[in-house]
Amino acid sequence: MYTKVTLLTVFVFFSGIGSYARQNQPTASEGVLEQYVAEALAANLTLKQENLAYEQSLQSLAQSKALFMPSAGISATYSLAQGGRKISFPIGDLLNPVYTTLNQLTDSQQFPQVNNEEIQFLPNRFHETKLRVVQPLFNSDIWYGYKAQQQMVTVQQAKRQAYETQLKGMVREAYFSYLQSVEAIRIYESSLNLLDEQVRVTQSFFDAQLVTKDAVYNAQLERSKMDTQLNDARKNEHLARAFFNFLLNKELDAEIEVDSQFSGDFALPQAIAGNTGNLTELALQQRNELQQVQQAQEATNYLIKLNEANRIMPNLAVIGDLGYQGFDYKFNGDQQFSMLIFSLQWDLFKGGARKAKYQSAVLQKTTLETQEEQLKKQIELQVIQAYEEARSAANNLSSAEYALKTSESAFKITQSRFQQNQVLPLEFQQSQLNYTNARLSYSIAKYNLLKSVNEVDKVINSL
Repeated sequence: MYTKVTLLTVFVFFSGIGSYARQNQPTASEGVLEQYVAEALAANLTLKQENLAYEQSLQSLAQSKALFMPSAGISATYSLAQGGRKISFPIGDLLNPVYTTLNQLTDSQQFPQVNNEEIQFLPNRFHETKLRVVQPLFNSDIWYGYKAQQQMVTVQQAKRQAYETQLKGMVREAYFSYLQSVEAIRIYESSLNLLDEQVRVTQSFFDAQLVTKDAVYNAQLERSKMDTQLNDARKNEHLARAFFNFLLNKELDAEIEVDSQFSGDFALPQAIAGNTGNLTELALQQRNELQQVQQAQEATNYLIKLNEANRIMPNLAVIGDLGYQGFDYKFNGDQQFSMLIFSLQWDLFKGGARKAKYQSAVLQKTTLETQEEQLKKQIELQVIQAYEEARSAANNLSSAEYALKTSESAFKITQSRFQQNQVLPLEFQQSQLNYTNARLSYSIAKYNLLKSVNEVDKVINSL
């Protein structure tokens, strides 16, 4: 009818250094529940979003890495121009007197007269087609930006892993809530059968004029109350089923298989190794949320270094051009050219923008450091709460077990006497109600223990 559990065998608290461990028991990650957890990790929509965000961070890292490599591209321009600024070139005024003198000396017209020329600045029918290769030699933006992006990938990975842990804990807790609601239905249904029998027996006593009509009415009233409680339990079962399937991204009314290790008198957690201090230390080592903040601080450190470097270091690059340049669209040896350029860029003054960016990065790091301290306090508080809840759940289970034993024994005696008309119907109803409540309390305490152990697992990231 119930599992034999005592406080000593449920929880043992050791003071030495150790990690959380459950001993000599099937873990919650075995069997059907393990499969459901795996389904949730594969199908949960929020986790899919986290995975996509992680993949995006990897692509951003690949983009940052690509900036170290040379870039190459082809550009081609062809310009047609008319008008604009011009420059006068008096070639006629310069050469015509010379040509006239030469013609006189040679008694010929071998040297014709030439006109002055006007040359426009805008080139007409001019083209430039070239291949340009740019290779950064030193660029602090690229280097520190890449290092910061590496840390952001780790941040996103920690964020995804933190949600995985949270999801595992939510799935397990939702599963235990569903099993608890199913067991409550079974308890109410069995109690309803007992009340049906009570109504029948009380009616037979009334027919034999052994009790008055009010005894029958009271029995029927208790049966009606129990039927209402059964309807509420079925409602809770539907809600628990829907929420569990929601976490698995399945149809909300899909059937849920009961894990064999949680059916009947299943084994309960037996031990937690370590005190709150040891568990807190373990949680601070393993919690992904803390790692997320710490990696974000590292990324901010690189942003600070980037802004520092921009103030004191230039950017260097080498540029190579190879192509054709000239009038009319021709590709020949006369128009072919090549050029190697060394580029240095050093921003000496930008109106205080660089200083503001540097101060912003420093403030961001300070904010993250404050968040880390706050998160550590929160984790410490969560460990203490989960630990104390587990201890309380163990105590409650022990008390509920004792209450179940005594109420069951009392009910069996009262039931036997009632069938012999040695007990008043009201006394039987009270005994039966006590037994039903004890069964419900034991069921609640049992699953609360599983939930509290699951919560300890979750807060120290051991799921």
